[in-house]
Amino acid sequence: MADGRDSWLTQDLQFGDQFVLTRSLDTRAEGHWARVVGARRIGQNDLFALKIMRSSHIASGVDGPAGASNRNVYKMFYHEARILDHLGRHEETRGRINTLRGWGYVRLPEQHRQRRVGLESCDSLDEFERQMPERRGQWLPFLALETILYERSLLHLAGGKQIGYLRKLL
Repeated sequence: MADGRDSWLTQDLQFGDQFVLTRSLDTRAEGHWARVVGARRIGQNDLFALKIMRSSHIASGVDGPAGASNRNVYKMFYHEARILDHLGRHEETRGRINTLRGWGYVRLPEQHRQRRVGLESCDSLDEFERQMPERRGQWLPFLALETILYERSLLHLAGGKQIGYLRKLL
């Protein structure tokens, strides 16, 4: 993985009792606010893409000069989850974009090569948003997404020629 601060995201890392990291899916993507890793649900063969906030947003602080920007990164996860949840409720988009399967927070590891990190899921998006202020500093927000082809992803639909289609749905 390209970002040294996120080198703790290694293959076979266990996220709570829910997921095991299988591989890195992203490169140093534009925006640099999230890592995307492949994960398998423990005890099942279901594969997911876990989108996890980059730890550099905690390392530079939530208070001080970069604080407002870093707090906004937390909010971006909430807003993206709301959009995916909204689009997932419409028959026109179901099966055409990433399906949101879960959300919550991943605890930063205490040691560099830890084999397991804490993961807490939230029951609702409202709870996800409410917990953000208390989670800042040690927990990274995550979204669990159904894995699909890039051409069907929200990122792809939000850019280029597909933006008109996305606007019609919103």
